[in-house]
Amino acid sequence: ALPSGWKDLANSEVFFPRSRPKRFIHFLGGAFVGVSPRLFYEGFLQDLAEKCEAIVIATPFQLSFDYDAMAEAAAAKFDQTVSRLTAEYPACTDLPVVAVGHSCGALLHALLASAGANYQACVLMSFNNKPISDAIPVPLPDAPRNLQLREFARSNID
Repeated sequence: ALPSGWKDLANSEVFFPRSRPKRFIHFLGGAFVGVSPRLFYEGFLQDLAEKCEAIVIATPFQLSFDYDAMAEAAAAKFDQTVSRLTAEYPACTDLPVVAVGHSCGALLHALLASAGANYQACVLMSFNNKPISDAIPVPLPDAPRNLQLREFARSNID
């Protein structure tokens, strides 16, 4: 029998609906909240799982400006989670996958879909491909004039 509720599995946050699942939903969140999808999207993901009769696999990711590498890493984590799930719960084998992404997560799913990911459907919410200065609707500070400080700031971004 499948569990219900949240379970951490293979570095992903997984929510099992109370009903028998008919699909997987692979969820990727926004740029700065994608690192902890359950914390920021918990109610939404639980409702989505129950209403869609789906096992939601929320894959955390670290923001980087190499979107292709981020997408590949998220896909690899998702595949590892599905492998563990199907080994532990054979009833989950061969469920179709629906991709759901918010903001940066939508961009990552668009990249994966264009690269041939086998999705039954894609739900892309608030997708944009703007530079960060246009995507964040608040004034950003000027870049540091001190070259050492600028390099330090850049070194903390993957």
